[in-house]
Amino acid sequence: MEDFIIEALGDCHEHVEETFTEFTNRYDGFGKDFYLMIKDSLPLVFEKLKFYKATVRTGKCVGETNTQDSFAIFEGNVNKFVIQLSYYGVICLCDIDTRFIYETGDWSDNAYKEALEFVSTHFDKDYDNSRISG
Repeated sequence: MEDFIIEALGDCHEHVEETFTEFTNRYDGFGKDFYLMIKDSLPLVFEKLKFYKATVRTGKCVGETNTQDSFAIFEGNVNKFVIQLSYYGVICLCDIDTRFIYETGDWSDNAYKEALEFVSTHFDKDYDNSRISG
């Protein structure tokens, strides 16, 4: 599993798993309600999300440790993807197999909806969730 976490999140930082409750208590940045939208609209996807936070740099990359961001990994039968909530204004969705990245953020009038629609249409292939509720 550790290799998969490195594959999904990279090796610039060490990451530790956190519960959804720990995330909600810790994170107050941009996108903080996005996971709740997934929980309400795509509950089967939400059930398989594992939440992580960066703790320290590994020394393998240049830059500072950003312990404010949130990461969630989905590993389904068909798809594997990462959600990164960047504290200062970006929701990043990354397909682990293809490395395709989709970003939306504070520049959009409807970033949450755009990101949720992207998850539903591109990553929700493990389930028959062709419609988003709400």
